Amino acid sequence: HPNAYTNLGGLHKDLGNLEQALAYTLKSLELKPDNPDAHMNLGGIYKDLGNLDQALAYTLKSLGLNPDNPDALTNLGGIYKDLGNLDQALASTLKSLELKPDNPGALSNLFSSYGEGDLPVLKSTASRALEHNQEILNNLTYIEALSSLGKDFAKNIISTTASINQ
Repeated sequence: HPNAYTNLGGLHKDLGNLEQALAYTLKSLELKPDNPDAHMNLGGIYKDLGNLDQALAYTLKSLGLNPDNPDALTNLGGIYKDLGNLDQALASTLKSLELKPDNPGALSNLFSSYGEGDLPVLKSTASRALEHNQEILNNLTYIEALSSLGKDFAKNIISTTASINQ
């Protein structure tokens, strides 16, 4: 079953077994060549292997099959960032956040793509993510991103959220 191979590939990727992840994901695509999730996973595996050209090709293929996948758009933003194309990294990441405002990976990409470039945009994005999902405060990626916006802002946003919940 193609989805089983896609899932096994994702599991091995998460465990750091990239060669096995690659084998399972390629097998999945053999069985179902138009599986957007398998293409997205393959893009992530190639990114982890340092093959950014293949990562970009498979991620774009995934988005060709499913253009509104916020996770694939987040991955695309990360690949563009690694390729040094910050404008496209930013565009992909912002589109991902439109579709899924509380996506910690996209927020992390946004903060690292912007750097200190536009703090008001970063702060409003961080606040909007919290409005959509309070649980994001349990996500380390989000907390790290918040901390990059300055201690006072991070402390303020966390305490404001805590007082709303009481």
